Amino acid sequence: MKIKTKTSFLIFSIIFILFDAYSINQIPFSWIGHFVLFIVYLYIFLSNSLNFKSKDFLFLLLLFTITIPSIVNVNLIDSTYFALRLFNMISFLIILYMSANENSNLIMQNNILGKLLTIFSFTGIYIYFAQIFDFYEPNRTRSSTSISSFDSQATFWLSEPHRLMGTFREPSYYASLIFPVLFIYILNKKNVSNLIIFITSISIGLTRSDFARLFCFVLLLIEIIFWFKNKKLNFQLLYSVLIIFLFSSYGILECNVNPTSKECSEYSETVKIINSSGELKIKSNESNPISNLDNERITAIKFFINNLSNLSPVGISNVNKNFQKFIIDETSKEMYLTNRVLPKFLNTRYKTQNFGTGDYQALFNEYSVQNMIIFYTASLGSVFILLIISIAIFIFNKFKITKNLAYLLTLVAFIVVSPFEEVNGLYGLLLGYTYNLLSKK
Repeated sequence: MKIKTKTSFLIFSIIFILFDAYSINQIPFSWIGHFVLFIVYLYIFLSNSLNFKSKDFLFLLLLFTITIPSIVNVNLIDSTYFALRLFNMISFLIILYMSANENSNLIMQNNILGKLLTIFSFTGIYIYFAQIFDFYEPNRTRSSTSISSFDSQATFWLSEPHRLMGTFREPSYYASLIFPVLFIYILNKKNVSNLIIFITSISIGLTRSDFARLFCFVLLLIEIIFWFKNKKLNFQLLYSVLIIFLFSSYGILECNVNPTSKECSEYSETVKIINSSGELKIKSNESNPISNLDNERITAIKFFINNLSNLSPVGISNVNKNFQKFIIDETSKEMYLTNRVLPKFLNTRYKTQNFGTGDYQALFNEYSVQNMIIFYTASLGSVFILLIISIAIFIFNKFKITKNLAYLLTLVAFIVVSPFEEVNGLYGLLLGYTYNLLSKK
């Protein structure tokens, strides 16, 4: 396969991955994109098998070692769920390995990252205003990410500032995939356009993502610390971070800017209260991404701590089921106290039913841990912990205590705490390329 052909397939796959909000015949565009991306790098991997090296053997051994615990206790009823998660893990490892070792990395040829950032930042900003002013927007054909199946994607916030979501199902997804692309684009320092950085940073800021704000703070801290060491700053990175901070700190209410929009017209009384002053209201972002954890994430952390005493692998198809069982047990204890004070007729007629609030809906809807460390520690067990320790030793030995090490660890941390509870091929590509880029520097 020629380099030009591989590059074309690569661009196609990434574009489809980033069209997360859409599907065709109930097949999400992102699944198609991940499959094509995997095929491109699987071809590269197999075509290099003629020059098999010892490190290739070690990689295959690693792939085998990780795959075995992940298929423990497979439930054939959930075969689609299992197959997707196993595919994501294997494609992540293969793409990470190949992109980290490529002599001429496909992703930077013809300035692919710059073109992708231009397309998706302009598209995202257009959709942001289209949702406020009722301009045309393609029909979002994929269900939302909420626990209630087949919910439509939320595109309207009544009393909160409007948020940019672009071609994704929610704003945090846009931030968690576009932010690392912008980060790598800036680190490359070749054919970097300040205009592209400016527009993309605005789009990320408009998501008002606490996740993005947290890592902007981390990058700002890195620049300050290493300025004292070598008196050098990455001005383009600082420029991007400050723009994201500015646009994520303030937002506008849709019903204040366009009170006659389709959604606002359904809440006429509330809209009158919002616009009672007759002024344009700019609302500040007062949330704290460090201390402001929601109840579901706190419960996931409790689940993680509870399982540290037993690191036997449960398999990737059983983690969320065990998490839901953990929530149900906690909820049942809470419900017991509630049921004791119920009116007698309710206790008699609905003797086996629970009544209450909090995580009560967990009795009927499946939750996910929404954290990669928790997901893979529970599914792979002690193998995953050993792998993380080994990788950490290798990275620190390779990069020493340098700014490049700080950049690489920031990207790793960004991927680990992203809203996605599992790795995927695109993250493997971005992480592998960043390692390749920084190790050469």
